[in-house]
Amino acid sequence: MVFVKYNQTKFSEIKNGVDSGDIRLAHRLVHILKANAGQVGKYELFKIAEKIEALLKDDILPIPDDAMSVLERELTLALEDFRPFFDEAAENVLSDNAEKAQDTSIHEDNETKSTIMIIDDNASNIKVLSRILSSEYSVFDATSGQEAIAAVIEQLPDLVLLEVFMSEMDGYATIEALKNNEKTKDIPVVFITGVDDACAEEKALSLGAADYIVKPFSPAVVKLRVGNHVHIGKLRREVESALVASRSVSRAKSDFLAKMSNGLQALMNAEFLRNIGHELKTSLTRIHTSITNAADLIDYGMDKDEMLESLEDAGQEIMKMADLINSEISRYAGEGEH
Repeated sequence: MVFVKYNQTKFSEIKNGVDSGDIRLAHRLVHILKANAGQVGKYELFKIAEKIEALLKDDILPIPDDAMSVLERELTLALEDFRPFFDEAAENVLSDNAEKAQDTSIHEDNETKSTIMIIDDNASNIKVLSRILSSEYSVFDATSGQEAIAAVIEQLPDLVLLEVFMSEMDGYATIEALKNNEKTKDIPVVFITGVDDACAEEKALSLGAADYIVKPFSPAVVKLRVGNHVHIGKLRREVESALVASRSVSRAKSDFLAKMSNGLQALMNAEFLRNIGHELKTSLTRIHTSITNAADLIDYGMDKDEMLESLEDAGQEIMKMADLINSEISRYAGEGEH
């Protein structure tokens, strides 16, 4: 039985912490015991552990002897209740090892599952959550905040389950680090903890937590909440992918229209130049003819007045050509404005 495996020496560890004055250590151990007791339905043990945890939280030492005696008694009773199942727990460990040996054969199946990272320095808590979730998700774990941050960055799970109360780096510092990292800031984080306190929950949510679950919890409720947040995360990623694709299509459309516009502009410029070239050639031909006629007339004895009249005709042709060019430019400019 997991409870026996992880709690059979817990009272002596707590007592050593209390006797040595290490309030932080004693507080953490009592907190773990309280969570474990609630998880297996040992509510008398849960209540006395909760009472002692409150004293340690307020730095009250020494702990009254009667409280420690009750804690020892209730823990002993709980261990005796579960002792017959301890061998079964050992068999489960062997079974788990056999399952890990078969991981290579089911690796492809796991790749299709959503991934969950459990961050908790209590191996018993990790074990319980893994059993609840491993049938539907690929579950990974880390037992410290520093280890967890590196693992989350590397594996990018779909969801993180996080304990508040951990040694060295607590849950608050861990979520802050994850939310401040560009690669992990959008991964939903759900606190699942024995800290049943409104201020603690408010702080967790203000730091970006998606949810806050208090131990002892219902396995069915945990599965539903985890499933909801994993589904919401998938929808968010799908929407973001759709937006990226939409922006890509929009840019492609804009590029296409710009190229079409430039192409049409080039065609219009070519047509305009062809029109001007045609009219210019016509006008120059007329001028050339007028000047040639004037020269012929001089050869045949044309007088001054007749020669001037012929040149005047040529000048008029030049003016007409200039007017035509100006007219074509104005018309083209007007079309461009539309």
